[in-house]
Amino acid sequence: VRSDRQVAMNYNPETRDLVFDGDVSGASVRLVSASGQTLLSQTADGRALNMATLAPGTYIVLLQKPGQSPVAQKFVVK
Repeated sequence: VRSDRQVAMNYNPETRDLVFDGDVSGASVRLVSASGQTLLSQTADGRALNMATLAPGTYIVLLQKPGQSPVAQKFVVK
């Protein structure tokens, strides 16, 4: 898990949720496949994103709050 001192991301494989610890309101969230394809691009509006529809594989989530550097986390769906 990488953080920007204010936000951390944790993937829960049991619920298949990506949970944000910290204030992410207004942040840009982008989900990218291992091949580089953008699968999701939206503004964060809650503390979690459900990843239940993802096929098994490796993914990267990029979170960027206004005026800050992006935070990236890789996670594996089994």
